[in-house]
Amino acid sequence: MSNSCGCGGSCGGGADNETHKCPVCGKDSIAVTIPLVSNLLKPEKLAELVKDDKYFLCLDSDCPVSYFNKKGKPAFKTEDLRVPLWYKKAAERKIACYCNNLTFEQVREQVVTGSKKVWKEIVGAYRKKPICKCNLLNPTGNCCTGVFYNVVNKALKEIGKEPVSQEFIDKYGCC
Repeated sequence: MSNSCGCGGSCGGGADNETHKCPVCGKDSIAVTIPLVSNLLKPEKLAELVKDDKYFLCLDSDCPVSYFNKKGKPAFKTEDLRVPLWYKKAAERKIACYCNNLTFEQVREQVVTGSKKVWKEIVGAYRKKPICKCNLLNPTGNCCTGVFYNVVNKALKEIGKEPVSQEFIDKYGCC
């Protein structure tokens, strides 16, 4: 499977481009797949999942909602998930790579102290066998590459080095 990130792994693209307004904040939200929502919900919330409906992810950083269906019910909250949503202000852990469970701080550490800037090198510092299943592990269902390299670039700037270019990201990307 080839993806827009160029990785060849299972990096997403399973949901369509439909948007829907969040029932709580009223902001646009993106479509996600039911297998993704099912995978990320806490076990005690699975019974509330309507399996023959379309689900959306609220992208508003202040809104407590994570996923909801077209009718707005159920509207799952961020605490109903097994993982934090990196972009929500209330998230205590900011995850840069959901497939390998790497935080912003772990990525930053490898850039600042390990002089690494390539996904495989950074993830390899923590995982013997990196995995790539963004379609089931990243809350958006899409590849983590953009978020991951934003963290890399922020760390590079912090230490006075040039950020990586889009060409670099396209070449070294992720998995």
